[in-house]
Formats: sequence, C-alpha cells, structure tokens
Amino acid sequence: MEKDLNLSKEEKKIILLICGDAKVGKKTIVKNWLKNRKFTQIDKGNYYVFQFTYEIEKISIDFEIRILNSEEIDTDLKINSNFFKNCLGAFVIVNIEDESSFSNGEKWKEKIDLMCCLPNKFPLPIFLIINKCDKINFNEIEQNFQKENSIEQYSLENQFFNRFYVQNGENLIKNKEKKEKINETIQPFVDMINVIFSFKDIKEKFIKSENENDVNLADKKKKNCILF
Repeated sequence: MEKDLNLSKEEKKIILLICGDAKVGKKTIVKNWLKNRKFTQIDKGNYYVFQFTYEIEKISIDFEIRILNSEEIDTDLKINSNFFKNCLGAFVIVNIEDESSFSNGEKWKEKIDLMCCLPNKFPLPIFLIINKCDKINFNEIEQNFQKENSIEQYSLENQFFNRFYVQNGENLIKNKEKKEKINETIQPFVDMINVIFSFKDIKEKFIKSENENDVNLADKKKKNCILF
C-alpha cells in the first residue's frame, strides 16, 4: 500500500476514452454527463480532454475523459499511444442511422483491446452507446442495425461489456413496445465506475489509499505536537 500512497496526481486520475466516427455525438454525450458540473476542456491536437472531479464514497476523485475522432484511428501508433495511456474504461459511440459507424465501431473495439488493459491485466471494460435512437422505431425495421436483436448480436459478437440506447446524448430505455427516458443522464458513466471499482485492487488505489493518506497526515500532526 505504501506504493499507492506515493502515486503521482496523474496516476491517481481515472481516465476514460470516448471513441467513434465524427458526428455520432461524442461531445454531446460527454457534455450531458457534465451538466451543472465544473470542467476544463483542453485541445490536445488530435484529441480533446475533459477534466473534472466526481465524488465517490465522499472522496473527490479526478477524472479525465479523452475524445478522439475516427480519422486519427490509423495514424502513427506513437501519436495514438498518448491517447490510450493509463485509461481504465472506454465507450464506443455509434449512430443508429449510419451502418458504417457500426463497422468502424468494431475497429475501435479492436484498437482499444490491442492498446489497453487494466493494471491487473484484465481486459478494459468497453461500453457500446447507440446514439440518435429517437430517429427509429424498433417495430418498423428499415435497416439491419435498426433491429434490436441485430444490435444485441453485434454487441455480443464484439464483446462489449454493456450497451446503452441514447437520444442526443440522453439515455433511452425500451420498455415493452415503447422507449422511455431514463432520469439519470449519466447512467453509462456511473455504470462504468461501478465496473472499474468492482476490482478491489483498483478501488483501493483511489479510495482506500486516499483514506490512509488522511490518517497518515493526522498521525504526522500528532507527532509534531509537544505534549506537556
């Protein structure tokens, strides 16, 4: 645990990736997650960074969400390595109206699997987000990927950890024969954190070590006190 206490600020940051074609709604989804929350947006040239804090178990933890456009997927590996470095989870965004975005989604999934794994060597959790679902009716099939069981098959074949249907970045759920909005816009983000923290060693890195830092600081203060 001593090693955890000496982690740099960068190492104690939870980094998540957002991947997908241009105009599938990557930034819209992230900005919906960050509604009413202070964040910093940084342009890194070939990708964007959103930095913010999020409270987990009464501890404020630093987060970083990186967004890379599809045109950079096949660029030099050395350039891309900075984008993938130290990430703990990823989201692949596709557009229900654009079948090609599903094909590229497979490429993104393969790329992430190739470049990343968790610190404990487990595969990185990768969620599929299907955007612009207000444009289709699951009961009126017009294209292959507008059929719900086709999306389910796609998700299983590509081994996505979970999937979400969204409309302009706002979550949707299919209930019987109609879709209803989920009140919690950030559900994909929350579910991702829950998956990451299901690994005890990873959770301790961000939670337990922080608590031990507080205890050690209190001990140091006591040692510096002069007792009469």
